[in-house]
Amino acid sequence: MDERKKNYLVDEICKNVISCDFRESFRGEYLEYFPGRSDRWDVTFKMRPYKSVRKNDFISVANRFIRYYKSVKYFGKLRDEAIKLLGNVGKDGVLNVSGFDYDRDLLVYYYLRCFERLGYFAFYGDDWDGEKLGGIFRKFGLLVEREVYLSKKEMDGVLFWANCEKGVYRGSVEKGKVLVYFIDKGNDYDIERILEEVRLNFGEKKFDYGEGYDNVINYAGVIFSGSTIEYFREVDMRRFLRIQNGAGKLLLLGTRNYFVKNFEEMDLERMLYFSSIIFYLYGLRRPSDIDITCYDRPMPTGNLLKFFEEYGTTGRELLGVGDVSVRGYGNWVVGGKKEYLGGWFGRDWPNYFGADGYEDMVYNPRYHLRIMGMKILVMRADLERRRRRYRPAAYADLLGYNFFMRKKVEILPPPEVFNVHGKEECYDTKKKKDALVGKIQFYLKIKFGIKMDKIQISKNIGI
Repeated sequence: MDERKKNYLVDEICKNVISCDFRESFRGEYLEYFPGRSDRWDVTFKMRPYKSVRKNDFISVANRFIRYYKSVKYFGKLRDEAIKLLGNVGKDGVLNVSGFDYDRDLLVYYYLRCFERLGYFAFYGDDWDGEKLGGIFRKFGLLVEREVYLSKKEMDGVLFWANCEKGVYRGSVEKGKVLVYFIDKGNDYDIERILEEVRLNFGEKKFDYGEGYDNVINYAGVIFSGSTIEYFREVDMRRFLRIQNGAGKLLLLGTRNYFVKNFEEMDLERMLYFSSIIFYLYGLRRPSDIDITCYDRPMPTGNLLKFFEEYGTTGRELLGVGDVSVRGYGNWVVGGKKEYLGGWFGRDWPNYFGADGYEDMVYNPRYHLRIMGMKILVMRADLERRRRRYRPAAYADLLGYNFFMRKKVEILPPPEVFNVHGKEECYDTKKKKDALVGKIQFYLKIKFGIKMDKIQISKNIGI
């Protein structure tokens, strides 16, 4: 991509980003992590595998997370899941995984991440003979055999992310069976031999395959995430495709590339995207910036510790486009501007959508999508945050969601007195309520392109 095109695209980011100094102060720094191609999702950015394991050594994978994240209760479940997985291994040593199970599927994803030379082959539809396909792939270092049944919408979502690096959207497969074969390529791997054998047995029927660690792990993250499949069920892909290019894609990929390049592979699990990026992935609006929380325990080392310390002392936003919340650093400290996050992130907000607390929100796969190896908080969790913010932008997001989505969310009326950012606010006069409605009307127009009169807004928010 030439410099003129890059500068134009960075200007597109500037139009969306809240930070007014991004254009001058951060342009050079951000370009180091700039996606190579703006017309595709460019999923490859040299992700590194976890430390390798022997085939079917699920217990070592579980123990690695249990040892590293000693204080995280969730990972205690993984040892039991590892023992259960052994029961899914056939006599030929191949792991067979069918249906969806959040905890089991996360461990299988972690397991695949331990193998550097990966390939995958995916077959869609009920007319593929799984027994015959399995026989073919068992000759070529088969690690995991995956079978699920998907609806048409779920299938469309999987097909998009399977082909996103190629810039292809092929939503033409009906609902039905999905068979995926993950292969440890090793030294004898020959993709032409595999393609030849599949075509010899099945003719020229269409199927997907991918090579390269980033591409395969991107696909594994999707097909082993029940929350991501649930997102496909809810999203209108046509809306997302209309807004996918431009600032939203560049914001997400640029920050992702920063994390992949600078942090250890195990530390990537600490990162959780939230806020407007999920509205973007639903095709509702473009993100205004990138919000991320990064878990602080165990105490980080290396580049992550350096990042935490620099973030805490300089207050710089991530590359000028990301707002990072880290407990014990920056403003999230006792006496800091965001001291209130201890109670809000730690207990109140997670409890509203069923999580046990902040730690559970970050690590439990029930509460996040997995896109390109990164974790993004599910929509239902983000909606609960907005329902209790009582701010004009939050109300606009809730109204925008209800305007476009079939499933509606209940909107709570603003209380006369409430807390925002640790400060008491109130809507106790007609003048204040009128100002709130006016700002909501403004945000609806600029964020969503929705024109709604003030009477309708007042009715919808319970004033």
